Amino acid sequence: MDDTVILSHDKEELTKLQKVLNRFISLYMKLKFSKWFIQKADVQFINFLGMRIKSTFKLIRKDSVTRARRHIKRFIRLKLFEKLRIFLSSWLGHVARADSFNLLNLLRGELEYARAN
Repeated sequence: MDDTVILSHDKEELTKLQKVLNRFISLYMKLKFSKWFIQKADVQFINFLGMRIKSTFKLIRKDSVTRARRHIKRFIRLKLFEKLRIFLSSWLGHVARADSFNLLNLLRGELEYARAN
């Protein structure tokens, strides 16, 4: 397991769980967490798996979109249309889980371009 988010309405419950998990991974796995924090989900976004998440919606992070657009431009410039198709299919699956209607339409247009070439 790599990235994990645990949500609760009870801060004390999360603090207890943090102690239990820290003890478990220390004793049985000889590991420790690199990052751990407790915050209210509605106060600010939770950055997780390339998304900015609040309780009511999820957005793709701007730096993730910027990187994806660079990949798309590079694949088009180098005429690597099969790699572009594979990349866009994967990225469409990721973006589909966010509230990103306009971004999805843009990516679908890029995918149609890749399929046509």
